[in-house]
Amino acid sequence: MSKPVCILHILGVVLIMSVWVFRIPALESISMFLFFSTYIVDVVKEKRIARFRWSREKWLYVAFILLFLIAPLWQLFTGSFAEHYYNRFMSNRLYFLMAGIVGMLGLSEKVKTKYIAYSMAAVSLFMILFILFKMDWPYFFSQAAKRWVIAEVRVKYFTDHLVFNMYLNTTLVFIFHTLKKDAHGKWSKWFLTASAAIIVLAECTSEGRTGLAVMAVILAIFLFSRIKRKSFQVVIAACIALICGGFLLLRHGQSAIIKDENSRFALFLQHDRLFTPDSTDSNRTAIWRVGMHVIQEKPLLGYGISGARVAYVDKGFTDRDFMEKYYEPLYLAARPDPKHKYGAHVHNSFLDIWMQHGILGVLLLIFVFIWPVIISPPKNRLSVIMLVIVFGSQALVDIIGGAVITQALAFGLLLLLCDTTS
Repeated sequence: MSKPVCILHILGVVLIMSVWVFRIPALESISMFLFFSTYIVDVVKEKRIARFRWSREKWLYVAFILLFLIAPLWQLFTGSFAEHYYNRFMSNRLYFLMAGIVGMLGLSEKVKTKYIAYSMAAVSLFMILFILFKMDWPYFFSQAAKRWVIAEVRVKYFTDHLVFNMYLNTTLVFIFHTLKKDAHGKWSKWFLTASAAIIVLAECTSEGRTGLAVMAVILAIFLFSRIKRKSFQVVIAACIALICGGFLLLRHGQSAIIKDENSRFALFLQHDRLFTPDSTDSNRTAIWRVGMHVIQEKPLLGYGISGARVAYVDKGFTDRDFMEKYYEPLYLAARPDPKHKYGAHVHNSFLDIWMQHGILGVLLLIFVFIWPVIISPPKNRLSVIMLVIVFGSQALVDIIGGAVITQALAFGLLLLLCDTTS
């Protein structure tokens, strides 16, 4: 590729990985066009089709392509191609197709994971600083529930805690992956380290539980990987100390010592959803049970994308727990218009795709989370594991195309698996 085309190519993949948190369709379309149009030039110039060779990691990219193709194939027999939910989810699954094609033919060596780390760190810092700038500080200090004051500002200008925390955790994965490499300068190292520290503090102020737990896990994995040259006893002692210390620190938020919400530590240590029973615990159980009932009716083939959503909501309307614990108190509060009733979903990617495409769909999704760990290069395996933890945990509480962002999952795995930096 010529230098201008190469720059546009790198810019395209950087945008794909960096701007999804903003959920701006026009920006996502620009990033897709930039990357894929320049990738066609790369395919022709590098003769990638003629140089194609099969290897076992290609099975992942086959799975990506199939996750895209089964949607229109199922739609031929289950509904119209003009249906709203079908078109919406197909636009999200297009990233599976793109990542699958690129993975099959090969990613340009000009694309480096460090570019993703720097750009995502910059976007994360921008969002955190913007939230602090927009905060009504007198109101913040006057409120007992300070965590929720921060949440209001974040939702107003950016997004909910699920997507926000997943973005921060994905950023941490690429930061840690880059810090493990030797190919970065002193100032780059300090920038990434400082960014990681700020991101960790920001996640401690979030109301999200999944994001906080995942952050603790990937942070522990990274720290343990840095002391792997120490003795086995040191590693075990560090593991025990971190796990016990983290639990006691969070549990301490329920103790009388910081019961005073005005304590300087309360914002970080008091997490009212972590150790206290939450309404979302019971409503998720109710909506997952409805999803299982729908799956039991057509476990092999499913209903297609739109058909699954209609079958799920209609079944939910006949379930008392679904209506009383989820739909009426939570969903209707956000979307009172009856025409939006089919926006309700099962809040689990594995159940959702099983309802849509039957056993083939759920097996493909499970394969996408397991196979990268098996075939990843040893030097990149911890990073792949961390990314799988980020998106696998999110997939348990939300759906592909919802808070589980397709482009971040598909291209994140592609970039880490193709990274050859020593």
